[in-house]
Amino acid sequence: MVETKPLLLASASLIGIFVIGFFGELIDVGFTDIKDINSGMLDNTVHVRGITREFKEFSAGVRLLIEQEGYKISVVYFTKEKTGRRGMCADVIGEVKTNNGALEIDANDVNMFLC
Repeated sequence: MVETKPLLLASASLIGIFVIGFFGELIDVGFTDIKDINSGMLDNTVHVRGITREFKEFSAGVRLLIEQEGYKISVVYFTKEKTGRRGMCADVIGEVKTNNGALEIDANDVNMFLC
């Protein structure tokens, strides 16, 4: 005879993981102004928009410098898709990090579009 309790627990666990993943995708990170990003936000996820002032490709992705109302921040995005150019708008979601003592965003997602 097959025990159903372990099977039910395993099924409930899988359903729970699916639900957490589904609702995690629905949670939207509100926009953060670049001027408000500071060292107290390290490792926090932010969502910023700005104009791309620099667009540089490197072997593992792209590095952007985006500007919003005169404030700038560097963004690094590890991706195989290297499309974009200077002057385009960038919508960035990522974690605040430091690189050589300067704040930057380690992007999870970058969408570039014409302004």
